[in-house]
Amino acid sequence: MHRKLLLASQANDDDLRKHSNIPTKTDPQPSAINTNSAAGKDTKFLIFGFSKLFKGGKTPSNTQTLNVEVTEKDIVIALMGRVGIDGKQSFIDDVFGDGIDRQNSNSPHIHFIVTNEPNDSGRKVFLIYSSGSKEQKLTEGLRHALNWLSDSCGDKRKFSGLIYLEDSSTPSPSKLTRNTLDLLDKCVERPNVVVATTGWDDDIRTEPLEVRHKELREQWRPFVDRGVSVLRLSAPGKASQDVFHTSWDVVKLIITKNDEISTTGKRSVWKAKEKKADDQFLEDPRDTDIVIPIMGPTGAGKSTFINHVAGESVAAVGHNLKSETAQLQHVIFPHPTDRTRRIIIVDTPGFDDTYVADSEILRRIAVWLAQSYSANMTLAGVIYLHEISQTRMLGTARKNLDMFNKLIGKDATKNVILATTKWGEIPAEVGDRREEQLRERHWKWMVDLGAKLFRFTDSQESGWKIIQHILDQTATQDVDTVEIQQELVELKKILPETEAGQALLYTLEELLENQRLAAAQLRKDESSDQVKAIMRETDQKIHATLGQINALSGNRLRAWWRKRFSPVSVTCIT
Repeated sequence: MHRKLLLASQANDDDLRKHSNIPTKTDPQPSAINTNSAAGKDTKFLIFGFSKLFKGGKTPSNTQTLNVEVTEKDIVIALMGRVGIDGKQSFIDDVFGDGIDRQNSNSPHIHFIVTNEPNDSGRKVFLIYSSGSKEQKLTEGLRHALNWLSDSCGDKRKFSGLIYLEDSSTPSPSKLTRNTLDLLDKCVERPNVVVATTGWDDDIRTEPLEVRHKELREQWRPFVDRGVSVLRLSAPGKASQDVFHTSWDVVKLIITKNDEISTTGKRSVWKAKEKKADDQFLEDPRDTDIVIPIMGPTGAGKSTFINHVAGESVAAVGHNLKSETAQLQHVIFPHPTDRTRRIIIVDTPGFDDTYVADSEILRRIAVWLAQSYSANMTLAGVIYLHEISQTRMLGTARKNLDMFNKLIGKDATKNVILATTKWGEIPAEVGDRREEQLRERHWKWMVDLGAKLFRFTDSQESGWKIIQHILDQTATQDVDTVEIQQELVELKKILPETEAGQALLYTLEELLENQRLAAAQLRKDESSDQVKAIMRETDQKIHATLGQINALSGNRLRAWWRKRFSPVSVTCIT
């Protein structure tokens, strides 16, 4: 049962600041509102075609007042921030045009606008904003809005999203208390929050604004780590892709994120037990980001692939067996068709790194993927690179492929791209024969699960062909998370308990046994200096392998204890 909303008189607004119009898009016909709904004659809202939201033009003054109700499928967005009532109304003008009327609620602190969503979806979009000054605290505005929401829809409904505006020209960003964060969790579908800084269009130096923008992002860090977007807000005529965004971009982003949350469900928060202080991650992860990791052995061409896609040198390239990618590196690309989204390509080290142990490589990859999952970023696909110039599947290549499969899991294999590289180093007929061997032998089970084969020919065109395939696949089918993300975040396993952790432990323990056997054999003949030198080298390898095992399984006792003494259900017989 939806509660009725009783409106007071129409708000008398001051003249508002005007920006240039948002670029024109296709203008769908406004969807009709059922005036005979059960809301009753006293439930009146201002309804205007959502086409103006797309078009960004002026809204006609002869808009209709119709009877509507707030339903569960409707989108209800709260607009808050330290910009005062004028700043919020200016934001609304940039989206809807400055000729619209606004409505007061039965609360003197809350105003709202309601529109039809395009494409005949049958749902409405409510934009709720408070009348508080720049000094109004977020908790105060949220409580007023939450009271409105409770009176309108009942206590179970949350806001579909929150837009928070902050004036970057003010001395310092507002501080978020623990109570504020708890209240946000209570009333907003987390993490559907967009924080937008204003003041970028003023004729002042941008350096202080950048400092305050970063301070604001740190204030919102508990939510930023879950994928909350922190954007720079600019006038439509001045906004540029991925740097400055318009008011319409923000509203569209909230609606898009709302739909994604409703279809993908809520994700757990990762406790980050394996994370270290020097681990690298994005400063501003967004839940609209599309993540594409690049994996494969050292020297397969991962950094080269990224540089060709970028059209410039953005990732260090190694020209020998020494790896240039000790830490995971990410490169941000603008989405080719959607300015509200970014493509994050992640360059990962191979499991044969020159100076970094395999256990540490696994930890770094696992930490990055777990963080991105907890931040609600979409892992759209994974690219695995293999040198077609290799004569056979060597031990290093096999180990990397095995670890890759453990990290990804069977369910996500359909989102894998198996790309061969270095085609220019061998004759075409040799490459064709080796590619067929990979398809029919080493990669057959992955291909049977839906993995696709591509050739990367050291060109921007071939690189973007692979990226575009992943983007097209994401748009037409659901994308499964990879195994390591589910294990660490949802199943709350520690790294040694994961499939990849167990596989690497087995490999290391097998290697340790072989090293010990070799050392025992050498000790039978310690007569020559050469043998003694080999023994010292073998002992160093044993020590290094033990170090990896200890680093990876340091929590093995805890894992055993949890399995041994985990709570079980007991049936009492009476």
